[in-house]
Amino acid sequence: MKNNIQFITLLFASFFSFLSFSPLSYGQENLVLNPSFEDVILDSLSCTLYSSSERFNAAIKHWRNPTNSTSDIHHMSLNHNCSMYPLESFNPAQFLPRTGDAMVGLVLYTEEMPDRDPPLEYKEYVQGELKEPMIQGATYLVQFYAAVGNRCKYFSNNIGIAFLEQPYYQATQSKVNLSPDFNFNEVLRVNEEEKWTLLEFEYTAPTSGIKYFILGNFFGTKDTTYETRDISTLHTDAYYVFDDFSIINLTPSFDPLGPYCSNTDFTLPDTSKEGYTGTWSPQVNNQQTTTYTFTPQDPRFKPTTMTVEIIPPTVELQFDMETSVCKGSDFSLPSMSTDGVEGTWTPAINTQETTTYTFHPTIENPCLKPYSVEIKVLPLVDIALDYYCKDNQLVIEAFSFSEDQQLTYTWYINDQLIDDSAATLGLSSYANLLHPKTTHIEVVALDENGCYSTASIEFEDIQDFCFIPKGISPNGDGKNDFFDIHTFGEVDIQIYNRHGRKVYENNHYTNQWAGQSNSGTILPSATYFYQFITSHGEHYSGWVELTH
Repeated sequence: MKNNIQFITLLFASFFSFLSFSPLSYGQENLVLNPSFEDVILDSLSCTLYSSSERFNAAIKHWRNPTNSTSDIHHMSLNHNCSMYPLESFNPAQFLPRTGDAMVGLVLYTEEMPDRDPPLEYKEYVQGELKEPMIQGATYLVQFYAAVGNRCKYFSNNIGIAFLEQPYYQATQSKVNLSPDFNFNEVLRVNEEEKWTLLEFEYTAPTSGIKYFILGNFFGTKDTTYETRDISTLHTDAYYVFDDFSIINLTPSFDPLGPYCSNTDFTLPDTSKEGYTGTWSPQVNNQQTTTYTFTPQDPRFKPTTMTVEIIPPTVELQFDMETSVCKGSDFSLPSMSTDGVEGTWTPAINTQETTTYTFHPTIENPCLKPYSVEIKVLPLVDIALDYYCKDNQLVIEAFSFSEDQQLTYTWYINDQLIDDSAATLGLSSYANLLHPKTTHIEVVALDENGCYSTASIEFEDIQDFCFIPKGISPNGDGKNDFFDIHTFGEVDIQIYNRHGRKVYENNHYTNQWAGQSNSGTILPSATYFYQFITSHGEHYSGWVELTH
């Protein structure tokens, strides 16, 4: 027998006088499912002694026969001629259930069956189920009632219970290969006064998860004490019936508290989850980890302890990181604070929008303050390039669409770095870098936040830019047919004859004049004079020879 059982002190001189004491019954939850065997499948009940474990299992809920033996269910609903009707003449018990309509019957000892090879020491068992697993270290009061069948030939001892984490089954009709967690060693005889005898003991769960128990005789014939009764009967066995099982947790339980930061106020509950009231000692200490003892007001219940962990004061996390980045730039957030706390960040990094990120430590420490940081995503410099003619040279100008930005520029002509950081670039100084066919110009603009953007432009035949023709011959041969100054952009132009009379004007001019007047009349060959103003305010004037 296992050593974690505590016997109840005898109340009277004889063992069975004690066992007839009333059970614990003051509203505590009974963990046994179907404790009095009342929840049965009426249509599946057997009229005669049960012929198989399958028949037993099909007739009752939450109880099982864990072997191939033939445990019985006695029930008052059966026909009075059925041998499993408790008062029928052939019924092994021949008395009523203690409560309700049902009880179970087991053979604890029987005469050896010599016709078996080897001879069979037949025994029967029943397996019950709990509503919830036992708690490791908790003490439980186990109670049930037993009675000797009136028609059995023997009295026996060894009424035992084994507790299990999983349902048990053994294909045998003899002793199971289990040891009882508790065993009643005394021979249980007839209780002449009340017929039923209360058996009870305390059991401390050695592990968590225990949810099943088996009742029966866990010892062989040579280790079982039996006595022959002075009666005439056909039942050559020790047959006992059982009713009203109860398993109650005597140890108060509480939801865990803490850990708490030092100086955090907290209270200990004065009522357990089971409804037991009591007091705690010592007094609450919010400066250091302390183990407290709960003493129930009712001495029938067991004291229990709870340890409340106190941890150092609240820690403010510190990080060394930049809190602003340029839009689209890759960046990462540190996985460890400067004081060594590891963790992760949410949400995922967003390089396009300003986002607030929250740090989640991998260690559970309620004294760590939540830490969040806003990473500001700075807009990129929004720039573009324009070009125009000034002082007879092509000028490239970079400009920003954002106001009040202080920008620094870096220029490249055909991938060659230029030593000029101004917003405008005159190309006459870099004629040696210009290509006769295609010239590529790029600028990089850097703002005060360190964010940059690039813009570029390409020119075909750049040598023709900012060139003003001295003559045109509009004869349709595709050469010098127009006064072409498109490289200056759209300009406001007036053209005069040699008498100073305005013959043509256009305020969106690029290359439309081919020697015609404003009315469309073809002007005669002659020298004409022009003046125009560019969109940048540059004034140009001169002469052009018209030849038909």
